[in-house]
Amino acid sequence: AGLTVKYYENQTDAENNATNNITSIRATTGKTIYFRLENPDGCFVVDSFNLIVNPLPLINNIVTLSQCDTDNDAITDFNLTQANSIISSDANLIFSYHLTQLGAQNNTNTITNTTNFTAPNGTVVWSRVETTKGCLKTARVNLAVSTTTLPNTTNFDLYGCDNYISDTNPENDGFHLFNFNDATPSLNAIEYFKNLFPISQRPNLVVTFYENEADALAEENRITNINNYRNLIQDTQLVWVRIDSNLNNACFGLGEYLTLHVVPVPEINLGVD
Repeated sequence: AGLTVKYYENQTDAENNATNNITSIRATTGKTIYFRLENPDGCFVVDSFNLIVNPLPLINNIVTLSQCDTDNDAITDFNLTQANSIISSDANLIFSYHLTQLGAQNNTNTITNTTNFTAPNGTVVWSRVETTKGCLKTARVNLAVSTTTLPNTTNFDLYGCDNYISDTNPENDGFHLFNFNDATPSLNAIEYFKNLFPISQRPNLVVTFYENEADALAEENRITNINNYRNLIQDTQLVWVRIDSNLNNACFGLGEYLTLHVVPVPEINLGVD
């Protein structure tokens, strides 16, 4: 109790208790500040510390997140975390999403269901982007609902013979290991869906597969083992297909466009002879 602290830009002034002490300063990182800590009896100590200026996050201040509409009502579910990589390529940043810019600045009006946020076309949300040091910026995220350009009748069929694979995958059990890259008859599934679009767009298209609509909308739990996928539904299964552009994350197609057919093999009974 009773200690006084004064801050100076050089050690000599601090030791001499000069009158040019400072209370604030505009400086670059690494600037040394000297302080004089003195008790009521006049005993004092002089020491120093360095100022560190932490950078603000490097971000795109305005971005657009696109999502396909599966029922043409211009309302769909967005996975807002998909905007993270559009806002910044820095994987060490901390993102949260808010209904207003003031909410993003003050960390209020937080959107809790970020992976399943239902919104109409034209909705605006705000991202609060922080560094690990607590420095922050806000980014405006425009939500765009794009109509699926593929008709509902779009379909690619894959057939697999229900042969014996193992004791857990016996013959004619209704399950098969599918390779989505198998050509039927001349194109595989990925080529088929890319070829539905103009040649100029095809190099930038990304085709992914999902087991249900919610995962396809959120772009979560995609089917990764497309070379050896075992159907979940016996005999016939519909798979959700999503077609995006890797240039601007625009969604061009979303629907149950892939059908897996497990074809029974003929049962032969030659008798005992």
